Amino acid sequence: MVLNLSSNKRFNADILDKVMALLEEQNTPHSDTKEDDPNSNTSSDIVRSGGSNADIWGLYARWHKIKGNLIPCSEALLKQVRSLQGSGLWHDQKKFTKYAQASLQLCKVYMEISSSSGNRRELLLAEMHLKSSLKQVCVTLPFSATDFSDTEEYKALNNYLQEIKNLIGGGA
Repeated sequence: MVLNLSSNKRFNADILDKVMALLEEQNTPHSDTKEDDPNSNTSSDIVRSGGSNADIWGLYARWHKIKGNLIPCSEALLKQVRSLQGSGLWHDQKKFTKYAQASLQLCKVYMEISSSSGNRRELLLAEMHLKSSLKQVCVTLPFSATDFSDTEEYKALNNYLQEIKNLIGGGA
């Protein structure tokens, strides 16, 4: 209702996150009809109205994941990752953590798409993204006061890259 009154400009990402968590907990298949799910377009309405920041893209991706739409989920996650990129990313632990978590989620969805379609394209996209992200940490290291290479997030990205490489190598 608040979204309707404010032309989808006024929203609270924390509240939407809690709603999304409840939907994920229910884990029941949702119908695609508006009659069955009156809130089905809430996140897409926010995105269309210009309220698209990294948090909203993440929520939008989660929504598509719940619905089983992996391609739109990966597109929203990619937009979330791109929204998180910026000059401060490689100098701020909190920003890097959010970026690494979104990147890992993106690559997991890529892997899920690849395993369901049998196509290696998404595995190669995941590999390229992870290599680029890990390389950026090493390139920025001499210019940054923060060393992300010792963080759990960096290690998780690196471990997932190895897993992706093993899948690519095993499928060749």
